[in-house]
Order: sequence, then structure tokens, then C-alpha cells
Amino acid sequence: MLLIKIPTHKLVENQNKYPWLEPKLLLHPNIPKPMHGVNPRSIKGEDWWNTTRREIYEKQDFRCAACGTHKTEAEFHQWLEAHESYTINYKTGVMRLKKIYGLCHCCHSYIHTGLLAAKLRKKQITKFTKSYIERRGASVLVAANLSRKEVNPGEIAAWDKWHLVFGGKKYYSKFKSYDEWRAHYG
Repeated sequence: MLLIKIPTHKLVENQNKYPWLEPKLLLHPNIPKPMHGVNPRSIKGEDWWNTTRREIYEKQDFRCAACGTHKTEAEFHQWLEAHESYTINYKTGVMRLKKIYGLCHCCHSYIHTGLLAAKLRKKQITKFTKSYIERRGASVLVAANLSRKEVNPGEIAAWDKWHLVFGGKKYYSKFKSYDEWRAHYG
């Protein structure tokens, strides 16, 4: 696989300047289908979301939390995108918000492989764009001495058990079943 050049020295240099960088964010697992659309933004509303993410971007000096790229130097879009990091217990179906980060479009898209594939299927992106994002993400991981491995979560909770614990409350799936989810997301 041909890797996009993300110089190791640039990532190391960024990590020295910005010790809060976390390339391991690129290893975040996909959100389980029952939990699609269940997130802090939909729970707390757009005003809360916009305020929260702006504060996060400022704290990060408008740099991607995974690769350190400044928003003005980011590929595809010159802005950051907010990403929620969760702990996910596949056996019990419980998700908990760990933290919200600002990511460049490439790093955010790399994490959301399912969404990236769906965008390609719907012709919202090209094969080249998908491949570029995948190769760039892999390069960031290589520069950070990390690797993406397929993880078998083992036993997986029933659809109706899945919920997000946020603000001391439980929020269950918007969809009653996989078929309802599939009808929505097509």
C-alpha cells in the first residue's frame, strides 16, 4: 500500500509543541449501528454543541488533535470537525462519552470508515478521495508507531440494550431494529 507522506518529524515536532496530541484517536472503533444518531449534539442541542466545539478548537490552538495540522493547512476543508470519543462495552451495550476533540476532515473521516464507505457508495466522494483519506490516516498511525487492527468485540448486546450514558441519563437507539436503521440510512 502506497502511503501519503506524513513526515514522522512533523508529527514528532507537533507532539513536542502540543503534548495533548493523540494520534491514537485514529484507532477509535466505529459507533455501533443502534447508537447512530444518539450523541451529545442531538441531546443537548445545536447551541450547546456549537459553544462546546468552539471552546475545544480554541484549547487545541485550532489544530487537529490526531495529526496536529492547523485548520488553515488542512486538506479538503480549512476547519476542524468535532469528534466524540466513547468507551464502548459491546457485551452490555453501554457507551459513555470520554471526551470531545477537534479533528481535521481527513482524520475525522478516517475514524468513520463506515461513513466514508457510505459516501463513496452514494457518490458523495470519489474513490481517489476515499483512498487518499485511508492512506493519510495510515501514514499518521505509522508516524506515531501505531497500527490499526481488526478487533473482534466478542459477544455483542442485543439491539434494544444499547444506550448512551450522558449527563447521568440513559439514551436508547432511535431505531427499533436493524431493518429500521437500514431503511433510514439506506
